[in-house]
Amino acid sequence: MQALIITISNGDNQLQFHHHNVETNEEEGSRCLKECLKSILKFERSFTFQFENFEKICEKLESAALCSQKCSPADQHRFYHYTAFYRLHCIDFYEELENQLNCLKKASPDVDKTCNERCTFNDDKSSNNGNQIKIHCKTLECSLICYYKTFTSACPETSNTLLRLSTRQIHGMRLFTRSDSPLNMETECRQLHDENQMKQKMLEV
Repeated sequence: MQALIITISNGDNQLQFHHHNVETNEEEGSRCLKECLKSILKFERSFTFQFENFEKICEKLESAALCSQKCSPADQHRFYHYTAFYRLHCIDFYEELENQLNCLKKASPDVDKTCNERCTFNDDKSSNNGNQIKIHCKTLECSLICYYKTFTSACPETSNTLLRLSTRQIHGMRLFTRSDSPLNMETECRQLHDENQMKQKMLEV
């Protein structure tokens, strides 16, 4: 079993995509995937780094994607999931973000600081797994809302782009969650996976 985490934020628990319980029966395939993800996993976990190094990150993603083509189909599928955050920025929303990059780049240090402070909750390492999951989902929800509101306050022209990007993130997290039903999730996580509710919270004044 293997667990990989793709994270973007100024704090260890913010905007993380966790992919647990991934079967890695083929040792060679696992090595191939790790090798292709190596450069991406070294990225600093902040939007300041993301936007200040936008072109570089997208180039690294392209190289990593080419690398993944030599891996097994199962690992190529995992690579697709693991790089979801970066693909949204570098492929799906590349042109829109590039046009708005100057403002996003300028605003990102203050946005990172604000949202890291606002969305850091006490995580008692000795607490049970259920409580840690609740805190994780609470942090993710807070971060998504905070980053959207704070960025769009500083850069109003990004509102439509960032709303659609955030909605895609929420949709992606729901797809990647291995759960039989949203009803089986903790309340905090169920709210996070509700696209309409999250969109409403992001748009609240």
